[in-house]
Amino acid sequence: MAEFDKERKCEICGNPSLLGSRYCSGKHRALLSSQDCECGCGERTTVGARFIFGHFQKVRGAKHSVIMLEKAAKGELHPWNKGKTKDNDSRLLDISEKNSKNQSGKIPWNKGLSKETDTRVKKNAEKYPKNRKPKSLEDIANAQETYRENHELGLHDPPWNKGLTKYDDERLMHIAQLSSEMFSAQKKWNEGLTTETDPRIVLRNAKASESMKKRWQDEEYRQKVINGINSEEARAKYSSSMHKYYDDPEYIKKILRHDKPNMEEIQVLSFLQEIDAEWEFVGDKKLIIGRKNPDFVNREKYLLVEYNGSYWHPNDNTEKKIAYFAERGWNCQIIWDYEFFGDLDIVYEKLVELYYAR
Repeated sequence: MAEFDKERKCEICGNPSLLGSRYCSGKHRALLSSQDCECGCGERTTVGARFIFGHFQKVRGAKHSVIMLEKAAKGELHPWNKGKTKDNDSRLLDISEKNSKNQSGKIPWNKGLSKETDTRVKKNAEKYPKNRKPKSLEDIANAQETYRENHELGLHDPPWNKGLTKYDDERLMHIAQLSSEMFSAQKKWNEGLTTETDPRIVLRNAKASESMKKRWQDEEYRQKVINGINSEEARAKYSSSMHKYYDDPEYIKKILRHDKPNMEEIQVLSFLQEIDAEWEFVGDKKLIIGRKNPDFVNREKYLLVEYNGSYWHPNDNTEKKIAYFAERGWNCQIIWDYEFFGDLDIVYEKLVELYYAR
């Protein structure tokens, strides 16, 4: 236990000091050996220190602000990364990779929310309205005005990707791939939700429906959509875009829904197997030739048979379909439902004629 000298007083507070000391405690000794904090707060620092903990940052920040304001007034303030890219500065490359990793798989907190369903979104909308104008940014306002004037006069440069698609430009293909990878890693906010389980889905559907109703009332917009869909250019564009899908056998299998033979096809198959047991039903997507799925095949003799119903194939060109398979090395015969229900002997003769034709 500490012993005090009653005859000797502490030089700070006047209380009895410790034996052999001029102070009553180590704290008072430290105060006498310290100095005022250089930030100007009026408090005393610890021994040997110029600032109280945390006060140095205040001074440093204030000095830095003054320096930055002086540079800005002289026009000497420039971003450190101005004119630099990921290709010529490793710091920017590191920052880009880090941001990409941090953002991958994240979902924005306000995705799927609106002013009606979330108070935070409503508060932000009131604080930062869409039509707000930046303060003290006359240069931006002037630039926007100049752009609008040039746009009206037709003097602005067209977008670099105008008229290009990802199939004829490597940059757009690269962008599409990156976007696909990014969105595939993200979980959709409405995945697994329905109008019965989440009120946001109901609100979103109602909002979208109301918006489209208003737009559809505009005669000019309605006519534009109708003309766009029915135009030769739109049809050609759709046709060319679908070519790549129909060239994929897996896509053909996906869209075909014919899984098992009906009663008429079973009868046709029995006729075929009387002629040769090698005939088999492949209308359940077992065989895709080009973009078509025939109904019956004899693989040894490269023979095909198609059974067409008048209801489902009213516009089928028989000769064109036979020629389509012939170009790929197959001999084809087409049986129509009216032939099947009219005279089975004729159907059987056509199948025999096909088998012995080659």
